[in-house]
Amino acid sequence: MDARVIEEMIKALRRLDNRFGGGSTRGVVLGYLNNEVSPILRVIQAQGTASRRLMQVVAELTQLAGWVSHDVGENNLARWYFGESLRLARAAGDTPFACEVLAGMSHQAAYIRDDRTANSRRPKISRPPATSAGRRSLNTDAMTHSLTRPGRTSAPARSPPACAPGG
Repeated sequence: MDARVIEEMIKALRRLDNRFGGGSTRGVVLGYLNNEVSPILRVIQAQGTASRRLMQVVAELTQLAGWVSHDVGENNLARWYFGESLRLARAAGDTPFACEVLAGMSHQAAYIRDDRTANSRRPKISRPPATSAGRRSLNTDAMTHSLTRPGRTSAPARSPPACAPGG
């Protein structure tokens, strides 16, 4: 399975999702993920030959499946897809994308007012190196989502730390 093909499909599916909404693209996204990509990934993983890049793009596709499910109100299914995306991102060693997935999970939990989900996937945290401004910004977004959910009345006492996979 070629990661480049999946990347191109993700780009096309995102364009469709952005133009027509998750309800219009959900069937195609889930069909491609569940019928084409996931079965092959399982075989490749069982053989121990899954590349880091392949796992990264499947994590991205799985995240998209979470968003389109969330868009149509299938929040339990969205939560499952986000969890799978996080698992794949961590297995690929893709810390920035794992943080992006956590931010999405936090957003969804805040949207549906589910504090258990927002806290159940809380990452281990560490200080980012001075050169990782992009990750620091992404992690700040993730922490901000969880700290500004409806009903929260206080702001954080200090800047949010960086997220690291493994939590």
